[in-house]
Amino acid sequence: MTNNNYLLNLNRKSFSIVVITIMIRLLPVLHSSCSTQTKCICEGIDTPNSSCEQTNTKNHETWLHIAVRKRKLILIKLILKFIGNKANKVDSYGRSALHVAMDINFLEALKPLMENKRINANLQDIDGNTPLHLGIIKGHTDTVNTLLKLLEDNNSNVNIQNNDDNTPLHLAIIEGYTDTINTLLKLLGDNNGNVNMQNNDGNTPLHLAIIEGYTDTINTLLKLLEDNNDNVNMQNNDGNTPLHLAAHHGSLEAVKLLLKRKTDTNLQDINGNTALHSVIENGCEGTISNELFKEIIYELLLSKVDIEKQNNDGNTAIHLAIRGGHTSIINTLLMRLKKKKNAINIKNNDGNTPLHLAIQLKYVDAIRQLLFIPDIDLSIKNASGLSYMQFAQETKDKEIIDMLENWVVVQIYDGISI
Repeated sequence: MTNNNYLLNLNRKSFSIVVITIMIRLLPVLHSSCSTQTKCICEGIDTPNSSCEQTNTKNHETWLHIAVRKRKLILIKLILKFIGNKANKVDSYGRSALHVAMDINFLEALKPLMENKRINANLQDIDGNTPLHLGIIKGHTDTVNTLLKLLEDNNSNVNIQNNDDNTPLHLAIIEGYTDTINTLLKLLGDNNGNVNMQNNDGNTPLHLAIIEGYTDTINTLLKLLEDNNDNVNMQNNDGNTPLHLAAHHGSLEAVKLLLKRKTDTNLQDINGNTALHSVIENGCEGTISNELFKEIIYELLLSKVDIEKQNNDGNTAIHLAIRGGHTSIINTLLMRLKKKKNAINIKNNDGNTPLHLAIQLKYVDAIRQLLFIPDIDLSIKNASGLSYMQFAQETKDKEIIDMLENWVVVQIYDGISI
């Protein structure tokens, strides 16, 4: 070894020792909560002298963690020059220094941390959260968007699921961070990422976007699903498809977008409800405006929706419409029923047909409309053994009783056997 090389090597060693000495002296300032320094907090720093003492911290933070938490940018850069692959050391919560930077919204620390080629940006803490998850949860949108750009440059995975099976995209949609959503969708789209992953509730990002009412996000997700030939009919833990949720929440635009795709309008949730059942139930409760309510039903009826489908209570869409007292919807559904023989005679689990319900609830207009449907069978009895006339008599409503009696007379006059 030449004298020059020897001196250069010696200078490097001396510099390392000086740096470590400075860092040790700074330690009490950085970590004032610790009264004693007993073990090597800078564990793993490659130095010619391995006598580096470490701080006894209850959270098992490394010196890098503390430097980040104390926002000592110069010291962070200094530590990273010597720390090697120990930059990924985690504390007792499973969090790396990068997690800490995202937790405290320390944007300036991201670049030096990510420039360390050994940094693992995909490390997950005890909750399964990566630094990206954590930043989104904390609402640090500028720092998150900066991290996303750095992750893109490093080809890191931005689609990891945490312990709740939420990806960063799930969380961004839940929190409503539009810029983050758009950046994630672009990254996932460019890399053929899976945008149809389900969380613990069984919800995909599409389910969540519909719940939150983000039309642009819904449109982008549907395009990505179509490009990847993915399933747009995924059902969550309640059996709801995206179409169920769009109908339930009164999202006309989402309903239209979904119906343009390969959407199955007849899938049933855990209660046996189709999207048509769902919108009628919700519309009858008054949570959807009347006009919107009617438009969504109209769109569903234009598709291949089965209006004879029964839910777990045996109710068809017309049963629910009558129960909710929606006269205009009843009329629209009855126009469709005229084309389906005997559909009007379907009984629910109580043995009641739509006409039984209309009589029970004293909906005169609905009764009148039902009596004009071909193939209605007036001999049907419900589970209590009551015919329509007997049911009407129990209501003691003279108008309804007279209406049924007159209808019977007309049918007899026309030669129809009752």
